[in-house]
Amino acid sequence: MSKVDQIRSAFMSRYGLTEDIIHKGTITTSGPTYISADPSHPSIVQPVYVEVNSVDDFKEFGGNPDPLFASGDLEQYVSVPDEWPAERNDVPYHELTPYERAAICKAYTAYVFGDSSKVESYREVIQNHYFPAKLALFAGEDIVVNSGDTLTLSGNGEQPVTYSYNSITVKPGGQINVIGQVTLLSNVLTQETGSDPAYTLLQQGIDGKDGASGSNGGSGNKGGTGSSGVDGKDSCSTSAGTGSSGSAGSSGGNGGNGSNGTDGAPITFQFGTVNGPIIVSSIGGQGGNGGNGGNGGNGGDGGDGGAATTYCSKGQQGNGGNGGSGGNGGAGGKGGNGGTINLTYETLAQGGSFQFIPPTGKGQGGQGGKGGNGGNAGAGYKAGTAGSAGVVGSNGVNGTLGKVYVNNVPLPPSS
Repeated sequence: MSKVDQIRSAFMSRYGLTEDIIHKGTITTSGPTYISADPSHPSIVQPVYVEVNSVDDFKEFGGNPDPLFASGDLEQYVSVPDEWPAERNDVPYHELTPYERAAICKAYTAYVFGDSSKVESYREVIQNHYFPAKLALFAGEDIVVNSGDTLTLSGNGEQPVTYSYNSITVKPGGQINVIGQVTLLSNVLTQETGSDPAYTLLQQGIDGKDGASGSNGGSGNKGGTGSSGVDGKDSCSTSAGTGSSGSAGSSGGNGGNGSNGTDGAPITFQFGTVNGPIIVSSIGGQGGNGGNGGNGGNGGDGGDGGAATTYCSKGQQGNGGNGGSGGNGGAGGKGGNGGTINLTYETLAQGGSFQFIPPTGKGQGGQGGKGGNGGNAGAGYKAGTAGSAGVVGSNGVNGTLGKVYVNNVPLPPSS
């Protein structure tokens, strides 16, 4: 019995699962295809859910064994938070600070995919807030990814998901995208060769959203008309009044910041036999672009001078209002960092190989939004001042490339 079958058999026995959960026949892609626990995706197969009672059970079937770290076969690639205070173990989740919640989440990942002894102080609080947990499970016989098609394997947010198949075949130009905390087991992985190579397995974070554009400023009002002149018997008794100044245009709103791309989650691939040239990579999501700043409103024109009379000249026009300033562009979101892929296999067939090729145009920071234009000055006896343009938003920082381990040995990226 292969190691993959041993893991599958032990898991099914532990949780009382039968062969009924296995999707019979071959799943063949036709265009973009999803096998996903995320309800927003049109998954062609629905998951089965099992209840996992403890973090140690989840680590046993979905994580990395501690002995690999103790022996030095696998390095601790998951970041470890500061020690957890035991007196905070029983604090309700809603009373924890955002910093504490983030630390527990980080420790949970480190416990399952890293050396659990490094975050032993978190075990009880992880157990209190994360378990028992629902694990999404997909099991089937065979998968074929056709040329030019993309098969997406996805969890639901931070919810882990496990996939188990007998064989997976990727035709030339086909690709498998992996999103979220995924464990994939298959007795056979085959990448067929061709003239249109693509990633066999590409893990990606989720792209950030673009920031909203700022609203345009309102234009200023025209000044009021001056009073009319008043004639005397043979001359102007009261000169026509000067129009009042136009009001200033309001400033444009600032563009919203783009949100950050998410980091890639730890991924575990377990294969029996591997055939063909396998290309893998891990990268975070794109940072969202910053929103453009709104344009400043135009200044209002100065009011008309008072009306002329027989003896009185028309009054002077009021001064123009200043144009509003343009809004600043929003900052681009940061690109997400790649995760860590831990790929193990039993047999590498003749002609089989692994390459870690960094993707181009992925995991990059978003572009800063453009600054809005300043509003025009209002006309008048003295024209107003035009508004200043908004400042361009800063670009987001690019994410870092993930890591790939093959049989617990780091696979360096190709240049």
